[in-house]
Amino acid sequence: MGMVMEKKLEIRGLRASPPLFLAPMAGVTHTALRQLVASFGGCGCFYSEMLNARSLPHESPEASFFLSRTPAESPMIYQIVTADPYHARKAAERLHRCGADGVDLNMGCAAPFIVKQGAGAALMKDPEASREVVSALRRSTDLPVLAKLRIGWTADEDYLVRFCLGLEEAGADAVVLHARLCKDRFKRPPRWSFIRLLKERLSIPVIGNGDVTDAESARRMIQQTRCDGLMIGRAAACRPWLFRTIQSALRGEPECEAPDPREVFRTFVTLLEAHFPPERRLGRLKEFTSYFARNFAFGHALWKKVQGSKSVEQALERALEFLGPLALREDRGYRPRLADAVGSLG
Repeated sequence: MGMVMEKKLEIRGLRASPPLFLAPMAGVTHTALRQLVASFGGCGCFYSEMLNARSLPHESPEASFFLSRTPAESPMIYQIVTADPYHARKAAERLHRCGADGVDLNMGCAAPFIVKQGAGAALMKDPEASREVVSALRRSTDLPVLAKLRIGWTADEDYLVRFCLGLEEAGADAVVLHARLCKDRFKRPPRWSFIRLLKERLSIPVIGNGDVTDAESARRMIQQTRCDGLMIGRAAACRPWLFRTIQSALRGEPECEAPDPREVFRTFVTLLEAHFPPERRLGRLKEFTSYFARNFAFGHALWKKVQGSKSVEQALERALEFLGPLALREDRGYRPRLADAVGSLG
């Protein structure tokens, strides 16, 4: 495929091999999905869901499903959201005790309740405040400090470069760029040229994010941007084995056969039951199904069956009934229309 990217990426001692990252997604990238992804291989670094830095110090790693983690989910970066240097520092101290391998500052979430607090994407309007939070993290930890951001509120190349150079100067070890504007929905194509721009101007690693849905789109992003790593979110929730597929392509190996969808679904349910209290399982199963169903030409029927279920047991029974005659292969009902399907998720 002619991909050009190092087989591993080191960020202040954190080694991502291969340099493929599972993106943080609220309600999605919890320990059950991370373990499912890990079971297929190919993911070089995992992210937590977005965590509130104010409440994080009061969470118990033993009791909190937000902090729950197994050895398979390694290395592991925890993402926090805050605009307050004090809360950033306290969160970093807690993450040390959780065995974190890195900490990431969310600068891309544009949810109104986050922006209203001056956090998430609001930080991209305030370079000084952003530098102060990153600097507080840098002073409070020897762990890698990353920042995940978007292009900004406008497509201003000079502003984005100055903003990220400020983060680098404040102590950020790497940046992850989701190449969309803060106000963009997912249906708008990402602007990968901004990833290339940061790669050319920064001395720290740049990880690209935005519509990497298969080996071919991974190849294009690497060729067009020369990024140091790839981050994948929604497509990995659709196809948890996607990292393995891309890793095989990076190595020039033939693509592995897709797994039995019934086993994928059943394994996910088993992981939910092992790590979540009963009242938390069904909601997360429905969230996962909203992605997984997009693998199938009539996946909306699977989604409706699970959404209408009153229990995990009922949802599993209905899903297995739907998936029974199908295999994750194009010649037996599978439709790998991820580029279209992922674009419709926003």
